[in-house]
Amino acid sequence: MTTKNWQEEITPELLSFANESQAAKLAAVRDCGAIKEAAAILGISERIISRTLKVVRDKAARQGYAPASDMRVTVTDGFHLRGTSTLYKDGQQALQWVKTSIDHERQAEMMREMIEAMAEDLPVFTPIHEPSITNAGELSVYPVSDLHIGMLADADECGDDWDIKIADRVITKHFGMVVNRAPNSEQCLLAVLGDFWHRFNIDGVSRSGHIFDCDSRFGKMHKAGVRIMMFMINACLQKHQRVHMIIASGNHDHELAAAARDWLGVVFADNPRFSIAGHDKPFYYHRFGKCLIGVTHGDKCKMDRLPGVMASDKSKDWGETEHRHWLTGHVHHDKLIEGGGVTCESFNVMCPKDAYSNAGGWRSKRTTTCMVFDAEDGLIERKYVLVRQ
Repeated sequence: MTTKNWQEEITPELLSFANESQAAKLAAVRDCGAIKEAAAILGISERIISRTLKVVRDKAARQGYAPASDMRVTVTDGFHLRGTSTLYKDGQQALQWVKTSIDHERQAEMMREMIEAMAEDLPVFTPIHEPSITNAGELSVYPVSDLHIGMLADADECGDDWDIKIADRVITKHFGMVVNRAPNSEQCLLAVLGDFWHRFNIDGVSRSGHIFDCDSRFGKMHKAGVRIMMFMINACLQKHQRVHMIIASGNHDHELAAAARDWLGVVFADNPRFSIAGHDKPFYYHRFGKCLIGVTHGDKCKMDRLPGVMASDKSKDWGETEHRHWLTGHVHHDKLIEGGGVTCESFNVMCPKDAYSNAGGWRSKRTTTCMVFDAEDGLIERKYVLVRQ
């Protein structure tokens, strides 16, 4: 395609539908006159640029901008185009009716587009120094429950202040402390139990209409969560030879949790010491010797039903193991029940109460935990760190 055609295609109107990264790629094509030359200058593949162009074109079309089809009247983001009717007179467009409706899936689409754009530029992970002395017979499990990164709380109303900056400082400090106290086990399980982020959409409103107390912009919240998650992974890689990660989806962050599993798979694709459960099912399992560990958020399936779920989902592992344990989140406090051949447990969290929880009378300590499992004997030790701001 000639330079003139690319200049006609990549207009300021089209670029208005692109994020900063996408706009830079398309502007390079427009200025160079060809995808191949732009890819060479940017140091990326032609496929990435072609995919970026398609993503931006599709987004523009959904908002009503597709000049090739005589569509130039755009709709507000958060709505989608249901259709257009165009009246032509003497071969020229005379009138056009634009039909719109609320786009209930737009938030999830924006998440996926954002993650796709981020994944295009993700660097190859630089291997972290591997620990020299580890115990192959033990598994360290870090249950990370309900961090609610992006939540806003005021000390006068809730007892403690909380925002993105405080979350970054408090979570990294105390998670680093519990990793330091953990034994030098060869393997670890980093189990995110859901609600890592406080909200799943830009509006900060739950599916039931509850308004979340939110700090700052959605993008800033997401980036802070990425930094904290990477800190946790790196801390575990420095302590343990092999790190397996599970990210359960919570009721606050289902879309972001799904996206996190995808981009972590890209970042650590070439690292043999790290693995992550990539599916989006509500129940996850990890086998270690005679131990079987289940992970779920806990907002839908309650503890008394979890033993039956494990026995049904993992009947072979159930028959071969002696120590079975469920790790759940959602309730923000320590709770343990034992029955049906399984111990089911929820955990205290590192974040404070928000206004809703405080007014509802929910109270608990703020801690973070490491559980140590022996391949033969099951759970043999716990390490606790009390969270202090």
